[in-house]
Amino acid sequence: MAHTASLAAADLPRTYYVYTANGRVEAPNVLYPGRYYVQLRTRDTDPTEFQSKLQIVRPARGYTPRQFVLDWARWEQRNLAGDAEGAQAQWDALNRQVTFVKGASTVPNGVSAFGTYFSSGTYWLYEDRAEGPNYANRIKVLTVKGGVASVNAYQPYAATAAYRGERLTLSATVLPRLGWLNAANLAGTTRGWTIWRLPPGLDESQAAACIGAPALAGAIASPSPTAPDCAPVFVQSVGLASAGVGGPARLNLLPGEYVLADNRPDRAGSSPVARGQYARFTVR
Repeated sequence: MAHTASLAAADLPRTYYVYTANGRVEAPNVLYPGRYYVQLRTRDTDPTEFQSKLQIVRPARGYTPRQFVLDWARWEQRNLAGDAEGAQAQWDALNRQVTFVKGASTVPNGVSAFGTYFSSGTYWLYEDRAEGPNYANRIKVLTVKGGVASVNAYQPYAATAAYRGERLTLSATVLPRLGWLNAANLAGTTRGWTIWRLPPGLDESQAAACIGAPALAGAIASPSPTAPDCAPVFVQSVGLASAGVGGPARLNLLPGEYVLADNRPDRAGSSPVARGQYARFTVR
C-alpha cells in the first residue's frame, strides 16, 4: 500500500529555492551540506517557452563549465551524425566528468520540487532548454561547505520508480494526484524520466507507439504520428540521474492515464522506449 502521510514542516528537510529566468538560473551561491528539497519556479518571459527545465550536476575536480559545454556539443555532433560508437564513447567520457543529480521542470506560475542530498563540494545548475548546457557563462555555481545543517527525512513516497540496468519498474499502478515519487537509478548508466498523459483506452502496443522513439536520440520522447488517436501531453521532467542517484520528485497530476518514460540521451538509433523502458500508471 502506498504511504502518503505528511510530516510537519519543522520535521522536513530544508528547502533550496531556485528560479529560472530566460536561460539563466537564480539561486543562493552557498549552502550547508545536508538533505534538501529543491523548489523550482520560473520567471521566463519568452512566450514560446512553455516549460522551464532545471538540471543539477556535480563536476569532477578541475573540470570547467566551458569543457562541459564543449563535451556535450561533441556528443550531440556524433549522435546527430549517426556515429553510434563515437557518440557512446563521448557520452561515457562526459559521465566520467560529471555526476547528474536530477532536475525538474515547471511552467509559468507553476512550481515543482525534488529532493537531493548536497555533500560538501561544487555543483552546477543550468536551465536545460535544449537537453543540455548551452552557455558556460549561464551555468550557476553552487558551493556546499560547512557543517551538516539538514538531516530530516523526506515525506513518505507514494511509489518508487527504479532503474536496474535496462529495466524500469514502478511500484504502483495507481498514484495520487498530489504526492512524492521516489525516482531511483539503482544500477547501470545515466537515466532520465519524463511523464506524459495518454489518451484513454490505449492498449500496451498503442501506448508504446504513442510515446514513440525520440526524433533525435537524447531528445524528449515525442509522439509517433503512426499511433492511433495519439495525442500525449508532456507533463513534467524529472531530469537526468547518474547511477546511484535517487530521491523524491513532486507529483501534481490531474486524473487520467500516464506513462513514465526514459528520456536520457541515448545511443544513436536506439530508443529506450522501444527497449521497454517505460511504465504506465493511472491517477484517480
